[in-house]
Amino acid sequence: MTGAAAEMLSWRHVAISFFAATALKLLFMPAYYSTDFDVHRNWLAITYSLPISQWYSNDTSEWTLDYPPFFAWFEWALSQVAAVVDPAMLLVSAAPYASVRTRAFQRLSVIATDAVLFLATALLCRTLRSPLAAAEAVRVEPAVAKGSQPGARRANRPTTGTDAAAGVSGLRGSHRQLQCATLFLCTCGSFGLFLVDHVHFQYNGLLSGLLLLSMASVRGGHELLGALLFAILLNFKHIYLYLAPAYFVHLLRSFCFPHRSSSS
Repeated sequence: MTGAAAEMLSWRHVAISFFAATALKLLFMPAYYSTDFDVHRNWLAITYSLPISQWYSNDTSEWTLDYPPFFAWFEWALSQVAAVVDPAMLLVSAAPYASVRTRAFQRLSVIATDAVLFLATALLCRTLRSPLAAAEAVRVEPAVAKGSQPGARRANRPTTGTDAAAGVSGLRGSHRQLQCATLFLCTCGSFGLFLVDHVHFQYNGLLSGLLLLSMASVRGGHELLGALLFAILLNFKHIYLYLAPAYFVHLLRSFCFPHRSSSS
């Protein structure tokens, strides 16, 4: 995304949006939470109190660790901070535990990791290209070719590539702004994501952010970086495996059929 669209969604705007959303989420910290709250609390305890060899075998609680390794290490990293906030939350037990400090810490951990979602959405916005650009290219190329012919008449000169581009540049900018605003608001302002993460209690904002970072990399022409980020995402939560065929087809097309890919 360039020009007016880039100016519309500056990093300052992203930061303001993040802090405004954070203020709203803080109001819901005392709200209802589901059993997933204690699931993640138990995973904090498992990764902190037990050796790695027992992370996936301990069944003291019914909420056994069943996410891929990277998420387990994510819980371990959080547990290092949790030990300072409330060491009691890191005791492996079958009984639920939800002290005020524990609830505050876990809620704030979800809010903080939402920064990945905001960052990823902003980066993805910057890769947007208006469909009008393709139509403009179709109009501009014949005009340039016609105007560059040695025998072209002066009457044809007003239809040069510069004139054609200038005629639609404002419309393209407006379209990119609309695309960017729609993507950012629908993603970072998703009410469903808000309910699932900040009421029910999960970390889908972090995971969605990793997915969008991968998509932004691919759209920016960095296919291998995008593939690496997607592989990292799969090691956080295996449910995203259903997207793997799309990545496979895109990478196959990009690296095994480069001429066909560039011609399209």
